Amino acid sequence: VSFAGLAKASELSVQLDQALGQATVEASGIGQGRVGALLFSVDLANWFPAAASSAVSLGFSERPAVSQRFFQLRETMPPKLSASANWKTRLSLPSDKFLVEFKAADGGAWVPPGTKVPKETQWVKFTVLMDDLTTVYFQDGNKLKFHYDFGT
Repeated sequence: VSFAGLAKASELSVQLDQALGQATVEASGIGQGRVGALLFSVDLANWFPAAASSAVSLGFSERPAVSQRFFQLRETMPPKLSASANWKTRLSLPSDKFLVEFKAADGGAWVPPGTKVPKETQWVKFTVLMDDLTTVYFQDGNKLKFHYDFGT
């Protein structure tokens, strides 16, 4: 059996700095072209993302948790999505066409007491895929009104 084609294993190291009052977790050896997601857990059953990187290394610092934490590194291949006019990964605010605006006319949507100014709300819909925590996909909320239409 030949193991020449196997990738080097990723490594995690944890440093506690009492003077700064923080813990630093470093991951190295993340596979080229892969995404490394640092996950934490307090019970080894439920895992939550703490940081992600598409580089070959990753660093994460935080104040020490009240209880102990466990860390693991999960490597994934980023998804290959077909190009579409309905999404993109960069915005140009405040003039981006993906920005959705709602302006209530007088007597329209609720406005806090004592205000004479119409309510104005702006938002951009977005998705972060669990297989690639390093990329945010912004949705054209003016074309697709519901998240379901974008995600399916």
